[in-house]
Amino acid sequence: MRGKFEKKVIIWAMLTAFIPLLLSYGIFIYDKISSTDERIKQTLYRMAVNVSKTPFIQKKLSEGRIGGEIQEYAGSLVEQLDDVDIIVVADMRGVKYSHLDEEQIGDVFVNEDKWPVLREGKAYYSTFKGSQGVTTRRFEPIYLDGKQVGFVMIGKYYSELKLLNKRTTAIYLLLFTGVLLITWLLAGIFAKGVKTKMLGLEPEEIARLYREKLVILNNISEGIIALDDLGGIREVNAAYNKLFSGLPPEDFINYVKTHITKREVIPMKEMIVAGRRVFVSIHPLVKESVYLGSVITLNSSDQIDEVAEEITGVHQIIQGMRANIHEFKNRLHVILGLMELERYDMAKKYLIEVKDTEAGDDKKFRGIEDYYIRGMLMGKAGIAKEQRINFRIKEGSLLREKHGIISYNDLITIIGNLIENAFEAFSHSGQQGKVVELHVVEDDKRISISLFDNAQQIPPEIREDIFKRGISSKGEGRGTGLYLVMNRVELYKGSIDIEETSEGKRFCVGLLKGDRND
Repeated sequence: MRGKFEKKVIIWAMLTAFIPLLLSYGIFIYDKISSTDERIKQTLYRMAVNVSKTPFIQKKLSEGRIGGEIQEYAGSLVEQLDDVDIIVVADMRGVKYSHLDEEQIGDVFVNEDKWPVLREGKAYYSTFKGSQGVTTRRFEPIYLDGKQVGFVMIGKYYSELKLLNKRTTAIYLLLFTGVLLITWLLAGIFAKGVKTKMLGLEPEEIARLYREKLVILNNISEGIIALDDLGGIREVNAAYNKLFSGLPPEDFINYVKTHITKREVIPMKEMIVAGRRVFVSIHPLVKESVYLGSVITLNSSDQIDEVAEEITGVHQIIQGMRANIHEFKNRLHVILGLMELERYDMAKKYLIEVKDTEAGDDKKFRGIEDYYIRGMLMGKAGIAKEQRINFRIKEGSLLREKHGIISYNDLITIIGNLIENAFEAFSHSGQQGKVVELHVVEDDKRISISLFDNAQQIPPEIREDIFKRGISSKGEGRGTGLYLVMNRVELYKGSIDIEETSEGKRFCVGLLKGDRND
């Protein structure tokens, strides 16, 4: 079954051929028929003149003697000429000296179209129905010594003329139809070949795919440059223009020209381009050993580092380590100062207090058996002290050392970003009595995480989109933390809810410990 494209090509090809063919064949047929009519008339004219000037015919007519010579002569002419069917020679009385039907010889010419030649001596054409049917005729007067002695009528059967014209028309119509059939066949072959090259798609489908391709390319966060087999640039997406706003794609190609020329596969290579560190991937496109081009993908080094830190939880751990180091240095300074003042008893007392504090902290984190998570939480506790936030682990919290399919890195990402988000909610407020409380419970099937803070409420205009990348109440350039939380929650087919009351807000996360594909 033909597709729309093939039908359109065939229809337009047929129309393109039909209109000029119709005009040209119409002109040709008209010209052919006209020329045939004219040729026959010219033949009738020449023969009529020749007969009228034949001496023995002139003599016989002047003598008024009917003999077989004229009939024999006329009959031989009819046999020789295709365009002549009848020759009638008559005297001034209209008596016939020759005729196609020999029985009519000696009879009077009765047709009314004889009078102009008899009365006025005119030569003319006439179409008239006689004893042999409708004929196209040429009348020519016959003179002898300047005196009209009779006339000759030479005719062609009109039915023969019509048949000849019909035959001519039929031949041209047959040629016309043949040309149209050939056009239809060639157009079908051409359309099928083009459709094959278009992978069987309709033009509308190709246009839609092209638009979709542009939308997809321009919504990819990585910069993309597509090259053809000659190294020419075919596509550049919006992300590239954003990443290298001042560097034309042609100039960037010069940095990686060697790899492209060698058609090397570069999974990921860090390069410095126009003063910026970027990760470049190059993938040659090859089909059936034929090189089609290359696709170059670019990622900002800063963006990769940021995402890597967020995903692995390194950022959270580093923050905690900084806070602990800062706290540890403060304590060392206190001890060092007391030692210099030789207040050894006070130094001893301070050490005991530090020990008791650490013991209390250790007790607070006792239910957290995963030391990676515990280390991160201890770091967060240090940051909370610096920011004068009462950071608590709710009594009864339990987190095992192993969590089934759930990675500790993903837990660091979820818990760390929730805590970080709560701390930052206090950053621009002079609120007193800042509280952040974490409650985490793990059993054989799931991990439940609840984080409460009494900071400001989530603005209504961003509440529905709070987990989307780039959405934050803290200004432009933020909005990654909760996006990563949602990403990890979705990975484990979990759930996340936000509860807000007059006392504060609570993020509730549930993670399933089964297979990720369950």
